[in-house]
Amino acid sequence: MKNKLFSVIIAISLALLSSFTLTACNDNETDNRNQDILAVYNLYVANAQENGTEPLSYDAWLNSIKGENGVGIEGMYVEENGDLMVKYTNSSTYVKIGNLVFNNEESLLKFVVNDGTQTVSLEGIGLHYELTIDIPSTFKGYTVTNISNNAFYENKSIKSVIIPNTVKTIGESAFYYCTQITSITFGNNVETIGNNAFINCKSLTTITLPSTITSIGDSAFNNCILLSTINFSGTKEQWNAITKGNSWKTNVPANKIICSDGEITLNSGSGFINPDWFN
Repeated sequence: MKNKLFSVIIAISLALLSSFTLTACNDNETDNRNQDILAVYNLYVANAQENGTEPLSYDAWLNSIKGENGVGIEGMYVEENGDLMVKYTNSSTYVKIGNLVFNNEESLLKFVVNDGTQTVSLEGIGLHYELTIDIPSTFKGYTVTNISNNAFYENKSIKSVIIPNTVKTIGESAFYYCTQITSITFGNNVETIGNNAFINCKSLTTITLPSTITSIGDSAFNNCILLSTINFSGTKEQWNAITKGNSWKTNVPANKIICSDGEITLNSGSGFINPDWFN
């Protein structure tokens, strides 16, 4: 009887020790992860203060880069070039969400001069989490004419974008998965919207496209599940002349284009399915 009781005590002790060890390991992993995140935040604050920008509080900063629907952050680090890499709890890989290197001269936006021209392209944004991105029409005396491919790829902090009249091209995946954007003001001279340019901009409700547009790429506005109103500054004839890519607005609730001289009913084959219907 004593031997059996001793065996039970040993078994319980081992189970408790195992549980304690696992908890301690998990706590250590959490502490390490929090220290990594805090180290990145301190870099962000230092860069912001150096450039005269008011940094967000730690909680506000962290919330601005957290995933959707309560998805947490599993890991975070900064590349040598300043790129911030984040691994979310629902993902097995790290993704770039911004850059920690910015300065006042570039107004916290990243530009590149186009070879052989007097123009520049907007390539992205520094890691400062402005809610509104007001793109300037010039940079260092050069005209801003393009928003580059992947410029704001998966940036989940931007709420509003203002595109100047100088911009003619919005590149492929320029605002891919910018899920928090609620407002986009297009300049009056945009001609081309690239493939996947605004795919999965799930908070966007209304857009007004300028009459200068000549092409809209494949899947340009796919899965903009709240986009219920599409205005067009030109005529119905001008709209029909636009080259539109395959499935440019799949899973979008808007069923018509409101032109300056009337409305055009869109094909019912847009296949709108609101994911919330299945929750």
